[in-house]
Amino acid sequence: AFSKDSAENESAVTREYTTVFDNTAPTIESVSPETGSSFESRDKQTITISGKVVDADSNTKVYINDRLVFPKEEGEFSYSYRLNEGENKVLIEAIDTAGNSNEVEVVYSFSF
Repeated sequence: AFSKDSAENESAVTREYTTVFDNTAPTIESVSPETGSSFESRDKQTITISGKVVDADSNTKVYINDRLVFPKEEGEFSYSYRLNEGENKVLIEAIDTAGNSNEVEVVYSFSF
């Protein structure tokens, strides 16, 4: 868009912006290992947490206990997590560009 004054002088063309309304939170699916899983011995102290985030926004970010994990194009994500002895609560959070969020908490137990 541009404007003209009474002397027919034209302003510079302004930028166009597109606004998208998004009020739908992303979903977190297929988290593995399942909540409630137990692990024993040092060789199983580090596990891979994986899952899938589903959202129309391809720029959705995933955080596992506040650490940023980048999902693949299909929304799949994975993260190596070192368990502490006892109960381990892990918060998985997905946030899209509009700020909509969803979270899932899983609990694992570990003993030596």
